[in-house]
Amino acid sequence: MNPEDPTTTTPPPVSPLARFGHALALSPRAFTPPIGVAGWLVPLLIVIVAQVGAVLSVQELLMERWQEQAVEQIEGNENLSPEDRAEALQALEDGPLRQIAQVMNLVAPIFVPVLGALLAALVLLAIVNFGMGGHARFAALWPVAAIAWSPKAIEAILYAFLAKARGSAEIYFGPAALLPDDGSLLRSLLSVFDLFQLWMLGIHVVGLSLVAGIPPGRGRSAALVLWIGFWVIGLVFAFIGHKLGGGA
Repeated sequence: MNPEDPTTTTPPPVSPLARFGHALALSPRAFTPPIGVAGWLVPLLIVIVAQVGAVLSVQELLMERWQEQAVEQIEGNENLSPEDRAEALQALEDGPLRQIAQVMNLVAPIFVPVLGALLAALVLLAIVNFGMGGHARFAALWPVAAIAWSPKAIEAILYAFLAKARGSAEIYFGPAALLPDDGSLLRSLLSVFDLFQLWMLGIHVVGLSLVAGIPPGRGRSAALVLWIGFWVIGLVFAFIGHKLGGGA
């Protein structure tokens, strides 16, 4: 670009808050360079603050659900004697497990977005460079992975609102919401999927098309491979959790 050429213009800088909004709108301007540290850090912090706030507002409901699930696991464990089962149930009330669960409810919203973005960036690095013939750098993929978490802020706000309105922590934004709460394996598996993941997938597609150094079609394929991998892992953990919880 020739700075003296009046026909060429430099795109105006995008503020971190505007970048967050552009990401939600699936706009390429979310990834207008230079992104800088604030460009990805502010959207990620917005997500963390929204999720922590949501947990604080519905902590009592979350703990009620935790207790219900813990009781189901204990009562469904056929290896426990009646005395051990009674002792385990009592420990839910008097032991440190409840306090640990409360702390984990607050810790998870802080670390999960960061670790999730880190994992996504590393997996995308491998997919793009080894599977798609690209030459992307981690420094270019990390902002995409971090900014892609932006929809989770909207999800946290909606979750808190609906949980308080319904008086239940069992809120789903995917196909599991269409099934009755009958503890079925199908419902456990479908709980892995939600609409906000598709929103994140869309942001990955937009970002990879701009920063990965590969054609847009391959960028879409890389994002899809990433999310198929996440969904498969989620299904495995959902299956294991269902079985451990005494599900049929």
